[in-house]
Amino acid sequence: MGNKEEWEELEKWQKEYETQREKEMNVDIKQFKPKDTKKAKTFSLLINLTSRSMFAILAVFFTLVVLGVIFWFYGQVEQYLPRDVIKELKHIYNGEKFEIIEDYSTTTKQGNKRGLYVVSPQNNKNIKFNVFSRGASMMDDYSAQRFKYYVESYPDKEFLKEFNIEEKTEVYENYGNTEFLQYKVSINVNNYDEIEEKVVKLYKLSNYIRNQNDKIYDNISLINSDIKYWIPISCNTNDSLEDIISNAKYQYTEALKRKESV
Repeated sequence: MGNKEEWEELEKWQKEYETQREKEMNVDIKQFKPKDTKKAKTFSLLINLTSRSMFAILAVFFTLVVLGVIFWFYGQVEQYLPRDVIKELKHIYNGEKFEIIEDYSTTTKQGNKRGLYVVSPQNNKNIKFNVFSRGASMMDDYSAQRFKYYVESYPDKEFLKEFNIEEKTEVYENYGNTEFLQYKVSINVNNYDEIEEKVVKLYKLSNYIRNQNDKIYDNISLINSDIKYWIPISCNTNDSLEDIISNAKYQYTEALKRKESV
């Protein structure tokens, strides 16, 4: 009988222990599960963001590589594309019309012409210039040849002696070793008191050129190399003579100040 009571007491104690243990485990779950879940979600979010960032970086890199390959391929192909020299010149020079006077170009295996042309504007056959076309690129010296023609056509040759005229040719290996004219015109200003006189002469020449051809935008410059004074004036400027003189005087004064400060 005593053993039975002891077993019953033991079973009762075991049930109480299990009940108490379940309560403690529930408390543990309530205390720690939300926190652990929050950490897990944060970690998962970081993983997702990192994955997306890596994907975006790889996508940008791949896009750049593809674009680079496309541009390279286009560059390789474009050099063999045919070029309408006359149409290109018309586009570059604001609608002017041209004629090919001499054609020294050759025909490639693809049937495209590339090489040297001697060309003239339709409105003045006295101007001749070189054009070298090689597929995607083209070089010419029309602007320089046109500028030279109108400067040298000025009727008062003694007047032109007031100006410095620098004429030379540049040879470009990539353009068939063709010679292209470089042509620059300037007038010396030796001191402040000469500025107005020299600007008037410059303006007179540029005005003559503009009246001959209003599409010329080449510059005639005021210079004084001793004080690093250089003022380019466009042949097609809209500035008044008074404004040009005023600016030239101001820039000369500034050049003197810079020299004195060194």
